[in-house]
Amino acid sequence: MKVLAVLHTPRSPHSAVYIVYEQLERHLRARGHTLAILTPNDFPRLRRLHPRWLPLVYPLVVDRWLQRRRSTFDLVSFHSYAGWRANLRRRRILKSITAFHGLEPLHYEELFAEMKRLGRPLKLRFRALHGWLLPRLIRLSCRRSDRVLCLNQTEAAYLRQHRWADPASVVVFSHGVSEEFFIDRTFAPEVSTLCFVGQWLERKGIGDLVEAFRTIAADHPALRLCCVGTLADPDHVRASFPAEVRSRVDVHPRVDHHELAGLYARADVFVLPTLFEGFSLALLEAMAARLPIVTTPVGAAPDLLENGQNAVLVPVRDPRALASALAQLLEDAALRERLGRAAQSKARNFTLERVNEHLLLVLTQVLAFPAA
Repeated sequence: MKVLAVLHTPRSPHSAVYIVYEQLERHLRARGHTLAILTPNDFPRLRRLHPRWLPLVYPLVVDRWLQRRRSTFDLVSFHSYAGWRANLRRRRILKSITAFHGLEPLHYEELFAEMKRLGRPLKLRFRALHGWLLPRLIRLSCRRSDRVLCLNQTEAAYLRQHRWADPASVVVFSHGVSEEFFIDRTFAPEVSTLCFVGQWLERKGIGDLVEAFRTIAADHPALRLCCVGTLADPDHVRASFPAEVRSRVDVHPRVDHHELAGLYARADVFVLPTLFEGFSLALLEAMAARLPIVTTPVGAAPDLLENGQNAVLVPVRDPRALASALAQLLEDAALRERLGRAAQSKARNFTLERVNEHLLLVLTQVLAFPAA
């Protein structure tokens, strides 16, 4: 089986989407199959294009590229909008999958509501492209795909209810976690370090994180916050915090897998007050690391976690609830251990081996059945 994955994200070791397909490529190769990965980086001329036009131009470039290589592959998996032009051809070149790593219409709705709340309405050009044109193109593309993959049950419900695809063609898949993140943790009686993993962006709930840490830091003078994978300068991240707690914030803008596993091992509690997610790989890594978790019920979190059983779930945009949940864990060592052990047990269902075997099964089924 020869598969092509067309991504609209960079070919970068810091891109979670690219990492997922690199791992799948190794899995398929070990079983005698091939997976080639195509990204915007493979077309140097696209670098001169403003990012806002990528959803319109990149699919045209990909379609032309595929026309010249139609006999090279058996199946193509398009990352969201990357395949709208190829899929909308009267006669498609290949069987195809459309895979979402965060469903764009849901992200747009969240962004629209947030900017309206802040009194900073989105520009008309942005609303026209991302709120009107692009969803229609992707929807048509999904209807021509043999399978539509998404990361959580909320996205699957949206795709079915809004008729983006035949309900039977919608498949929920997940990210996978490697064995090095499964840590045989010894739970300390006192908490010294909270850990946040994610880009330093508003949609990750950083405003709530800053406020919650300011609140609980006053009562726990030895407590530190470790912010990992921010892709932002440490001084910029620390400047988000009040002056009195900045010295207690450690920032690691970029880390490799080995460094990240070590930071999880040294942490005591994981916190992710995100506003929007598809499937947070960091959340799954924290579960594997047997960390007690405080997060919001968005994306795949409701599929993975149950409040009070293997995590503490708090409402989005509620720094008081976030601070209260963290304070509860700081004071209750038994609760931390119970939640951490239950989270790790759940994470065993999402090892790389299991997740990639599921994806291999989906690919095999697409090739086995007539085209949509």
